[in-house]
Amino acid sequence: MSIVEEIRSDPEKGAKRLEAEFRVGLTTLALRFCNDASDAEDLVNRTFAEVCRSIDRYAEQSAFFGWMSKIMMNINANDIRRKSCQNEVLDGEHHEPEPDRDLEAAIYRNVDASILREAIENLPPDERKAVMMHYFLDIPVREAARILSVPTGTFAWRLHNARMFLAAKLGAFTKKPKAKTVLISLVAALMLAASAAVVAVIAESTPGRAASPLAAAESLSSTSTGENQMNTNKVKSALLGIAAATSAALPLAANADPSVTINSIVQRFPWNNKVDINYTVTGGQTRSSGVYCGLRFAVSANGVTHNFMGSTIGASAENGTHTATWIAPEGIISENCTMTATLFTTNVPSGNDYMIVDLNTGAVWYEGLFATQDESNARYNTDAYKGTNSAEECRLVLRKVPKWADKDTLPNAAVLAAMNGYPTGDAVNYPTSWNSPANWATDRDFYIGVFHVTQSQYFKLCGPHPIWYDRPERTNKFRPHLPVECVSWLDLRSPYGDNATYFAPTSSIPEVASDTGNFFQRLNYKTGLYFDMPTEVMQEIAVRAGATTVYHWGSTTNELPNYSVSRENSTWNGTYIAAEVGTRLPNDWGFYDMEGNVTTWCLDDATVSGNIATTRVDAFTPACSESGAKRVYKGGSFSYTMENYMFYASARLVGSSATYRGNAVSFRVAYIAE
Repeated sequence: MSIVEEIRSDPEKGAKRLEAEFRVGLTTLALRFCNDASDAEDLVNRTFAEVCRSIDRYAEQSAFFGWMSKIMMNINANDIRRKSCQNEVLDGEHHEPEPDRDLEAAIYRNVDASILREAIENLPPDERKAVMMHYFLDIPVREAARILSVPTGTFAWRLHNARMFLAAKLGAFTKKPKAKTVLISLVAALMLAASAAVVAVIAESTPGRAASPLAAAESLSSTSTGENQMNTNKVKSALLGIAAATSAALPLAANADPSVTINSIVQRFPWNNKVDINYTVTGGQTRSSGVYCGLRFAVSANGVTHNFMGSTIGASAENGTHTATWIAPEGIISENCTMTATLFTTNVPSGNDYMIVDLNTGAVWYEGLFATQDESNARYNTDAYKGTNSAEECRLVLRKVPKWADKDTLPNAAVLAAMNGYPTGDAVNYPTSWNSPANWATDRDFYIGVFHVTQSQYFKLCGPHPIWYDRPERTNKFRPHLPVECVSWLDLRSPYGDNATYFAPTSSIPEVASDTGNFFQRLNYKTGLYFDMPTEVMQEIAVRAGATTVYHWGSTTNELPNYSVSRENSTWNGTYIAAEVGTRLPNDWGFYDMEGNVTTWCLDDATVSGNIATTRVDAFTPACSESGAKRVYKGGSFSYTMENYMFYASARLVGSSATYRGNAVSFRVAYIAE
């Protein structure tokens, strides 16, 4: 099916495909018109919206990209004309009132609130829910989409359809259908005004609100006076019933007799402003039965209330006693605090099994494991977590490997019960002097990317990258879900690039004061956390997922094609290249492409690989020589044939120069919890 047919038959799916295929090309074009990347991104988003609205006018014989380009140029030209008119007004010239402005004023004066109420009641359930969450609860589009577990583009499309429907209803009332643009804006304005009173009714029962909805309601109400206030109140009253009915469709309550008791809040003072919250949950989340809950915390200190969601600190709502750590604002002293917590049901389990990083905003939050690992795999093996061309959705997802004492939280905990630490090494196939068997009883949680970093994720932070197959003789140069490669160890974490004669694996990545530098510098700046490559031990622990066999699936090569990408199954356009991430089966902990597709850079110094076992300090400190310039990478790749089966073994490690940019070498993001 062509993209045009898909947009016409299924607008939501078509819009998603449109962004995936044309985001990069249109962004390149937009940068010719705009002064900065932010304006260009806005222009591209508006172009996509107009393309979807105008798809029925597309002439099949014209070039689709050229048609979209004309739409973009028209939008840009209209922006220039609008700015020109605004400048004329500022210069003092007189302009007659615009007919559309008169229409807008007339609707404000005369609209019957029952028309708007009836129209909202007639919306499809998904669109009505989108309207209530975004306008009445003031939940941002991206956050609302996360709460409902739908792509951001899908939620935005529902809002658009709802506004078009409501505008049509008001258009019938005004008898001026040509004023559709003003009507759509007016619908949004009316709903925003109406939301002030309604938000207090249902927001406290709706997950995902970090700030006080009452404060938002007060700020909206205080801006309306006189006749506008009277009209606004009329709309509010008419819509209260809708809000109450819609709230029933949102996740509101936990299990029977839910409760959260705060046992203690202890600050790690004077060392830092981290506060450990010990709490007990009853009637909460029961993953085995598919009941998922979240927590909302409220802290009162120094006359100020601080609200935050449990998902921002990885707080679990499982029944029992837990401890979560909150990074408190400056000036908070736990001894002077009072804290409360409330439970609510959600579509996504609480906990800290997964760490999510929004590459657009730098926001970080946590989610728990579903009732089964397979369910979690299905959630995260999607566009939103592998990176797309969309400005709305571009996230990294990392899976937790808990400290050894908490191994019972893993899906195959029974297998681990008889061990005394996470297994690494393979003495059968490799000399013990190279990589001797060892069990690591880790004392900290750590996270590793579920996937290798993809092209679109790298592009989001660092812009275009000269990837191996991005050459003139090749086609389809940008493929969002392919792992980024041809990046050297120094490219990713050294502030000196190829000019670094030696940048020790044990050296910390220097902080930056702005969104500049290499991939990890930009990621750390944006999130305020410290991400890096995994050590060789961390990587192998994640690869094996508790297995003591040659490969994480066993000791035979029969399953190799199901879990790994090799030369036999990597051909694309007549060229051997990596496959899109997540196309093969994951290991027992939900990590993909761990033993195949592309190899993975690790922190360790490969110069000491012949004696790496004796140079390890712990699982989190990379092996390092005094003056080595080679680095470790692990795992097989598409460049090997299945006949070279030992290249895919879990214990295998290879070394190369820190400046090496291989066409089959990529990287994952890792994070060590404090």
